[in-house]
Amino acid sequence: MRILRTVTIGTIALIGGLLLGLVLYIILGGETTDPIWETWMFFPCYFVPFIACLLGMRSGWKTYEKPE
Repeated sequence: MRILRTVTIGTIALIGGLLLGLVLYIILGGETTDPIWETWMFFPCYFVPFIACLLGMRSGWKTYEKPE
């Protein structure tokens, strides 16, 4: 149950991170009309969602309480 909860919260955090990454991509000057593969940005597309997923998994792991 602990792993399932951790994966679920991590997935929810990943979705939020993907949306945040999309917003940061556009704010930081990402190409929205006809993107060229060489002009994509690593930070908003991969780093932000990955960190959000890790933080969500960590949060889910720490908030777990064993049933009595």
